Amino acid sequence: MKYKSDVKSYLNEETGQTLDALARDLHASSYNAGWWHDQATGEEKVDDLFFQCSKLLLIHAETSEAAEGLRTGEQDDKLPEYTNEAVELSDIIIRALDYCGAKNIPIGEIINKKMRFNAVRSDHKVENRKKTGGKRF
Repeated sequence: MKYKSDVKSYLNEETGQTLDALARDLHASSYNAGWWHDQATGEEKVDDLFFQCSKLLLIHAETSEAAEGLRTGEQDDKLPEYTNEAVELSDIIIRALDYCGAKNIPIGEIINKKMRFNAVRSDHKVENRKKTGGKRF
């Protein structure tokens, strides 16, 4: 198995802060464009659990669209210089960070800590993943 020696396997604090700032910026943009409001009444829906759930389901929908883009190999119709797969992946990140910004989730900090945790997990080691019952996917 080949390894990527030029890439660190963890984020640093600055990268985490950048992700958190991007989440705040994406949410402000989305909020100001009305995506966190009821279209009929204009009522803010940031704290509405059903509305939040619909936002999570939209992330899932973007994932399905990325898989379809991978399957077809087509270029995106809005950004034709990129594949549909790549553009849909950007939509996943935009929607996820928007959601984190809405709920004040410190996603950069959490990702940093989770990657450090995963780096020492035995079930994330190559030799253990190959075992019967190991994490194959």
